[in-house]
Amino acid sequence: DDLYELVDTMRKVAEFNLASGRDHPKAFEAEVVLEKGETVAIRWGNSPLFSDPGNRFYSQDALGKLVDDKRIHAAYLKLGRAREMTHSQYYEAIMSLVRDGELDTGDPALSKRPNLESPAVHNQFSRIALHDMIRHGPALDLGGAEIVGPIRLVEDTEMQKQRLRTARFMGDREERSDKEYAEAILRPFLDKAYRRPATAAQVEKYVNVALQHTSQGNRFEDGIHLAIRAALCSPRFLYRGLEEGPLDDFDLASRLSYFLTSSPPDRRLLKLASAGELSNEETLASETHRLLTSKRAKNFLDAFTGQWLDLRLLPEIMPDPRLLNWNDNYLNAITAETELFIEEILRENHPLETFIDPDFTYLNRHNARLYDHPFKGGNTMERVGLERGGRHGGILGQASVMMATANGVDTQPVLRGVWLLENVLGDPPSEPPSNVPAIEPDTSGAKSIRELLLRHQEDEGCASCHRKIDPPGFALENFDPIGRWRAHYPVYEKRGDKVVTTKGQPVDAASRLPDGTPLSDVTDLKRYLVENIDMFSRCLAEKLMVYATGREPSYGDRKEIQGIVARAKAKGNGFQDLIVELILSESFRAK
Repeated sequence: DDLYELVDTMRKVAEFNLASGRDHPKAFEAEVVLEKGETVAIRWGNSPLFSDPGNRFYSQDALGKLVDDKRIHAAYLKLGRAREMTHSQYYEAIMSLVRDGELDTGDPALSKRPNLESPAVHNQFSRIALHDMIRHGPALDLGGAEIVGPIRLVEDTEMQKQRLRTARFMGDREERSDKEYAEAILRPFLDKAYRRPATAAQVEKYVNVALQHTSQGNRFEDGIHLAIRAALCSPRFLYRGLEEGPLDDFDLASRLSYFLTSSPPDRRLLKLASAGELSNEETLASETHRLLTSKRAKNFLDAFTGQWLDLRLLPEIMPDPRLLNWNDNYLNAITAETELFIEEILRENHPLETFIDPDFTYLNRHNARLYDHPFKGGNTMERVGLERGGRHGGILGQASVMMATANGVDTQPVLRGVWLLENVLGDPPSEPPSNVPAIEPDTSGAKSIRELLLRHQEDEGCASCHRKIDPPGFALENFDPIGRWRAHYPVYEKRGDKVVTTKGQPVDAASRLPDGTPLSDVTDLKRYLVENIDMFSRCLAEKLMVYATGREPSYGDRKEIQGIVARAKAKGNGFQDLIVELILSESFRAK
């Protein structure tokens, strides 16, 4: 693939030795083994231009006679690098000076050889050497090449793996007829594809597909392949729970497993479903706890957290370099902090208040720097204690969430306020009127974002929504676009070649919620949510319900969610408690 790859690093399939001084062409022949994706490349292995092992510089042998020729050296000094010339033009110009130019070969600068260790000098002499060799040799002329084959099929590593997979999938034929053999292959496949035992009619349908294809002159394996493709297009494979009403045990096993592990039900779930035991509430609760404590629960945490907290947006955001010299170390740290934090809440069944005002988080030296935390560790994420009631910690104080709700350059209370209403407070605002222009905050010092929003609220059509949106949004305004605490908006001034950051207007995070509760900053918002934790619990339960069932909650579902929250609270309000109660609910167990 690399035109300049060294010969010694390539897989040699054949080698030919050609004596120098030959005037007549000679034919060479070799039988070679090529693996998938490979082609034949012909290289002059000991060419003086590429003869240094592990070094792409031309060898001293190739350049020696040119370097030692004072006329060429003098021509090089006179012509210089001449970047505007092509390689061929440069060579011709050098040789023209050597032949016809008035060169001072007594110049003291010629007493030393050119420094070929310098890439700039080496490159210029390489241009001369290349075209000198093209014109005067030594050189090889390749008159033609003919490739005949394939002579025979040689099994490479990929083909071996494919053959072993096919053998495991299809098993031994054992003197069985095509129909018996096809049924033995397709029945267990359909059981897994449909996540329940396939009926005799279903098995017969796909067996007939395979046999009909075989009867048309195709291989038996091709018939099986066609049957599998047809089954994978079936609604039984593509959808979970086709019938309305209560889910049967097999559909319940699928919904439970895909919810908590993002994968099909395992053998234990299918065994319980087959026995009709999974729909028993005690068994269902026990299996929920089993899956939540398994390694596969990380699939649920990664997928749900990424959607709920918008962590999937983080790799697409590139913070303003004036804020910080951002790199992947920061991105990985803030993402890991949130993931490890929520993983512990689930694993230890911490109360839901922990999401809002915890006494711990996870830090390494990178995200600790964002929080100005006196962390003494290195790159490894460590559990660190926090004081409750502080600025940082919890989903309302973590850099990942603050960055996901900004754009990397500035912050907008409206955007964060809408995000809080939708994902934490559970009271999403109405869609804005189509004729209302977007707010573009100016944080350069000319105007405050508060002034801009107050002017926006002068429109009666906007005021009702902004009374809900703005207060929680302002409560987070102390967090900059990468989650650092700030008391002032930054002002960037260019002084010479540098951009200097100075303090702009003070950040005013104070506001008042629609129920009259005053907020000075995020700490008051956290306290408010802890005191009214059912508000957050209902919002989280609704997000979990949407994720688990794939549908927006109906009026009946929302009434059910109120009961789920109440029952979980009675048990201690743990995160696992909430999930178990959700799974035992009628909304989860019905389509």
